[in-house]
Amino acid sequence: MPPVTRLHAILLAMSDSAKPKTSKDFKRFKDEGYRPGIGRAIGQGFCDARDAIALRLIAAGVTPNMLTIAGFLATCGAAFCFFAGGSYSHASARQLGLPPYMFIAAALIIFASAFDMLDGAVARLGKLSTPLGAVLDSSVDRFSDMAIYVALVGHFVLRQNLTYAILAALALCSSFLISYVKARSETLIPNCGVGYWQRGERNAALLIAAFAGTVPAVLWQQAISPAFTLLRRLVWTYQVL
Repeated sequence: MPPVTRLHAILLAMSDSAKPKTSKDFKRFKDEGYRPGIGRAIGQGFCDARDAIALRLIAAGVTPNMLTIAGFLATCGAAFCFFAGGSYSHASARQLGLPPYMFIAAALIIFASAFDMLDGAVARLGKLSTPLGAVLDSSVDRFSDMAIYVALVGHFVLRQNLTYAILAALALCSSFLISYVKARSETLIPNCGVGYWQRGERNAALLIAAFAGTVPAVLWQQAISPAFTLLRRLVWTYQVL
């Protein structure tokens, strides 16, 4: 089937069940008489653009697993940049004649995040979800966290800076434990998605630090703040049980 015809067929075949569902919070606000704010309009426009791109990817024969792997490769590129220049500010990198590693890392993190969003949209709109794909997506998220923080550990070990190597290692431990506690708790309770410093927030902090050239500073935050999310999930599980 030609790509344009296939895209048209997908658009016609989309059912209400395949469309994004309103979250419980938004439904509660609507039922209580609140009007949608400008944030809802911005978010809806963003989701519409994401779904439009996803539909074209489906028409081109792109699968969710392809996007998942592409996102991981972009993350590995960002990890290399952190390994090569994680402790340098933009000014110091220029003075030393080094490539703009942190700008490159930030761009690659954006690409990786885009692929991470699109693989879910492609799976949903193209009805291409599979159990194996779900496991692959979750596993690649963990491998991506590992790549970034192990690269930072390696960078600071080579520079003989034990403090920041330990901070990067603690950040890695927190990222794994937050996900593990959620997965383990949800075998016992319906939901354990509480706490602020989830993967999206941690990636946003790294992205801002890379753009600003202040990765060592953000490692203090990444080593300390996510531990409170881990504690929050343990306490929440205890309370529900």
